[in-house]
Amino acid sequence: MPQAPANIRRSLITEPQMPKGALLTHLKRACAHPDGFLTGKLTPRLIGVASSDGFIAAVKAHESGRAEPAIAAWGVTLAGRLAVLTPAQRTALTEKVTEDGRFDSKVPWATLRSLVGLQLAAYRDEHGVAQPSDGDDGVRGPQFAAFRTHLGRQLAAYALAGSTTI
Repeated sequence: MPQAPANIRRSLITEPQMPKGALLTHLKRACAHPDGFLTGKLTPRLIGVASSDGFIAAVKAHESGRAEPAIAAWGVTLAGRLAVLTPAQRTALTEKVTEDGRFDSKVPWATLRSLVGLQLAAYRDEHGVAQPSDGDDGVRGPQFAAFRTHLGRQLAAYALAGSTTI
């Protein structure tokens, strides 16, 4: 029986199934949250599914800065962050980056913009100062380069390792 090429076999094994519906919405919001916390109305079923799939984990009160005892919040895990990425975002994050963390110029702006929104990339000027956007004013084109953030590097390493644990 013929086998699929190694790169296809690998992607079938390591790429997680993308969550759908409310779970996807909550995970994307958590990825955009500065501390990675899930916000909004979380049903027990959603928490059960997301935690059993390894997409979220309980954050203890002392880790979240809140005063309540026990579980103070639910936070998105690296597995959860990886699960919300599209194939284009995942490829950009893991393969289309130079050694200094700069994204390849051929990565589409929409992909970069979405990675910035997920806190996996940031725009920087020539002095390394973070910028809110790529600086494109519609006339001159992008003025700032996109770089992987520390979290982006962590997630890329996690994805490349093919981790299934959190």
